[in-house]
Amino acid sequence: MLGCVGGAVRGVGGRRWRDSVAGFNPSALCCYFEKIERLVVIDVNVAISVFNRHELTERLLCSLQSQEGLGEDFRLRVVVLDDGSTNPTPQFSALTGAVDVRVVRYDSGGLFWARGMALAQMIAGREPADLLLWLNNDVHLFPDALRTLFERATMDKRGSIYVGALQESELDETSSYSGFRMRSRRPGDLEMVVPNGAWRAVDAFNGNVVVVPWSSAERIGLVDPIFEHGLGDWDYGLRAGRCGVRSYLSPRNVGICPRNPVSGTWADSTLPRRRRLSLLFDRKGRPFRSQLVFTRRHGSLAWPFWLVAGYVKATATIIAKR
Repeated sequence: MLGCVGGAVRGVGGRRWRDSVAGFNPSALCCYFEKIERLVVIDVNVAISVFNRHELTERLLCSLQSQEGLGEDFRLRVVVLDDGSTNPTPQFSALTGAVDVRVVRYDSGGLFWARGMALAQMIAGREPADLLLWLNNDVHLFPDALRTLFERATMDKRGSIYVGALQESELDETSSYSGFRMRSRRPGDLEMVVPNGAWRAVDAFNGNVVVVPWSSAERIGLVDPIFEHGLGDWDYGLRAGRCGVRSYLSPRNVGICPRNPVSGTWADSTLPRRRRLSLLFDRKGRPFRSQLVFTRRHGSLAWPFWLVAGYVKATATIIAKR
């Protein structure tokens, strides 16, 4: 193509044109455009939903403030949705310096994760941005966590989702929250994918640290508030796949977030059977409506069978005191 252009203009500028082209330095032009690109600020809206546990939220926001390598390239606007916490809400903005933090009170106390995150995302979405970052308030980010995720997301022109893998503790690098791949056609039959040093494609993910390009968020929508607590993040990843949006897991752990204990839940084998059966349908267990929607949405024509089979298996586990 350059040869054709050169031939077409050869007679127009004469020798002076050829001399100017001969003195042209392509690398200088590349450096110029690189400087222009660095002047572009990437806006990131951050959605966090909290209920009490403010000491954990303080720790998360402090780890946000101490992120390395963001500089002036990325501008964070944080929305903290406080779902009717019973202890006083601290002035989070005093902890984060240059990071813009807005606390929104919603005095219900009954949103739990999926509905709280959906509302936080809706509020954060009132201001357009380039990226949407989901964060759980019990996450402690490593210093370079967001740079790794943001750079990858901004370089990807396909609008892929990038998920941060988390480990159990500072000393225990066992993956606690991560991405998943489907093992079978049964809805919810997911196998955890662990970091191996490369970006790995996943079908679903935990919603603890997730970066969604704004263009993809507009296509996929919010976390569906029809889910009461769990399943909303898995559902989002699967819906993204249906929209043609790929999801990728980070090459390594980006922070710490210990898994929630099973004590006091339906999976706690030390509790009486009657109590466990009651907890099975609790919001933090397997509430029927959430299970119904997820199974019907992702279980093909066999969804009624999978729905019943899931409860039969859980009930058998309780009866056997496992």
